[in-house]
Amino acid sequence: MEKQLSEGEIKDALDDLSWQKLKTHLDAIEFDEALAGELLGHVRRCGRLVLRYPDPKREKLRDQLLDGLAAYLKERLGDDALSCFESVRATFRTIEDGYRGILTLLARAEVSKLLPDVRVAAYLQRANAQYKDVNKRAAAAIRQGETLEAMAGVLLKDDDGNDFSPDAASDAIVKTLTSTLLMEGYTNDWFDKNGLLVVPDFEPADEETIYKAGSTEVLGICWGRWERTEEHRRFLETEWTELTGEARPKGLPDNIQRVIDTGPTETWLWDFIANERLQDRLVQTFLEMSFETRMRQGLRGIAGPAPLLPDAYVSAEEAHSAVSLSAILGYAVVEDLARPGKLRLVEWLRGYAFLKGLAEERFDSSPAGVILIEEAELSARLQQVGLSAEATRIFLGHVSLGRTSRDMYDCPLVRTSSGKLILFAPAVLATHIVSVVLSNLSRLREQLSRKGAAFETSVRKFFTDREMDCRGFKVKREAEVYEFDAVLVWGDRVFLFECKNRSLSGRNPAQAYYFALENRSNARQLQRQADALRQYPDILTEEFGPEAANKEVVPCILNSLPFSLPGLQDGVYFTDWSAVTRFFQDRYVHAKTAHHVTDDVTLLHRSALYDLWLGDQPTPDRFIRALDNPFQLEIVGNHIDIHRSIFPVGPEMAVVSREFMRENTTAESIAETLGASPDRLRADIAKVGRAVKNVRARHKQSLLRREDRAWRERRKRRPDLGE
Repeated sequence: MEKQLSEGEIKDALDDLSWQKLKTHLDAIEFDEALAGELLGHVRRCGRLVLRYPDPKREKLRDQLLDGLAAYLKERLGDDALSCFESVRATFRTIEDGYRGILTLLARAEVSKLLPDVRVAAYLQRANAQYKDVNKRAAAAIRQGETLEAMAGVLLKDDDGNDFSPDAASDAIVKTLTSTLLMEGYTNDWFDKNGLLVVPDFEPADEETIYKAGSTEVLGICWGRWERTEEHRRFLETEWTELTGEARPKGLPDNIQRVIDTGPTETWLWDFIANERLQDRLVQTFLEMSFETRMRQGLRGIAGPAPLLPDAYVSAEEAHSAVSLSAILGYAVVEDLARPGKLRLVEWLRGYAFLKGLAEERFDSSPAGVILIEEAELSARLQQVGLSAEATRIFLGHVSLGRTSRDMYDCPLVRTSSGKLILFAPAVLATHIVSVVLSNLSRLREQLSRKGAAFETSVRKFFTDREMDCRGFKVKREAEVYEFDAVLVWGDRVFLFECKNRSLSGRNPAQAYYFALENRSNARQLQRQADALRQYPDILTEEFGPEAANKEVVPCILNSLPFSLPGLQDGVYFTDWSAVTRFFQDRYVHAKTAHHVTDDVTLLHRSALYDLWLGDQPTPDRFIRALDNPFQLEIVGNHIDIHRSIFPVGPEMAVVSREFMRENTTAESIAETLGASPDRLRADIAKVGRAVKNVRARHKQSLLRREDRAWRERRKRRPDLGE
């Protein structure tokens, strides 16, 4: 008899809502309390068991499966196992109560009295208008500034004088429209056989209708927040507590009967920080490339023709994305012939770069910002900029909104019943191409780990280029095979790096769970390798010589993407390529500020904030300190707050939500985090700013003098110009 569950067989049984399939598998194994706990984890995480909208046929099959499992657990393992199962089942009931409650409120909303096509037009026009307003305010704020900090955000004022972040506002607009359209899709059964959303054709909506759409917008926000809340519960096991009596928040409407209190977990925190760091890195490298290179001078634009990278690029961001993605993955994506999601990475980059260019081209000129395009035209234009007909078909399928879409950043196209496509411009204008490529590949369960060998080679080369002894090798001891990606002998330590190329979660709770699960597996694997080096010291002496024996072994999981953890976790360090290369490449952590000298010249000023080495060269002790307390985590972690809010999920239930929120980051706040003087930094930036201002003034005077001389010369040749 088998002693473990088959994840594949469990998944098939749950997806098919088949109690008989599940029972057959359970009967074939030595089922005990430990396996029951593992099984309930699979049950809790199965999205097929959550019915977001009424479906009597599926509900009957689902309930038969759960009833069968309840009876089986009681018979085989007793009341304790049954109690654990009933807790999971109660969670499902609460989740469905939330979705059904929101649908009830939607049915009561005034906008629901309008025809579906009118509602869709109103949703799109309202979202576009909101995005344009945020952009207008942001542009005005930026024009007022003299400098631009590479990691700083911009705070705006709303009509009531309250501060808000334009990035957060744009994110809310995109995610709210995503939730609203999908909510309508579930309500009206607007999904085709491939699970893609197909909305009815529409005419532009009037102002009154757009105003009425605000009520559904609120419900769309609630739908999206409830979706995040319940997925965090099912995948990251956040605590849910039903508040009663004095524990209930004050001021709730009388009709609210149930209040669910939620809270974040540590796994969620580290996942949040990693995704924030990825965004910071993309913004910073794009600004640096813009200031330090001439990447804008070689772009082709989207009019075509334009071969794929490396032969051409259609936008500066496409070029930046290829460089950034190559740095992240540890190999040149332009040379990579693999097809994750059946597309080469350069095809993914080109497709999104084209959509962004199309949005820039048509957003302001399209009626109410709604960009409608025939699929045949869009297909032809994508082929004109380098995608084959087959690649175009696959790409359009991947970026069309559907049941499995995370949001409209990944899937900014919406199909209409007549075969046209809507490009939601804010979704592509407000994001980074690298982010959406990685996020969409993660959604499609496409990992880039097949390129681990290339990453390992890059890691070893990085150290050997610095004349450090780093090697990868495979050995066998007592019938056990050990494969080492990168072993660095440095000082009195041996750093053992296990290189991983797994995608981040893109803030998706399900992917965050699987990422954490793989981390635990990786830690066990690396511990086995570290134990081998300790147990068989001859491995090191054979590879590095007798001086390598008896040194302390430091095991490190090395992620290509920016995921690190502080200190030892399960006996190993978790670090990332960005953090490692940053440590060895520069002694100081700098604040970077861009000063615009002229229209064509920008000065990128660097102010030292933190000394990583405390000496002229990096040392193993300082590297260990960097692994114990990564400054990157401190910077992001010190700019995170837990935002508490209450939102309704139906006429009778509300949720007290606690979610991580990123606070505004400035050079001064980073300096304070790292123990530097914000006043000294501010003075340093101001000093350079004054110098740049003087240069700018002298440059302007020089231009005026040249123009005056040119005018006088023209008057000498043509006296009539002075009349």
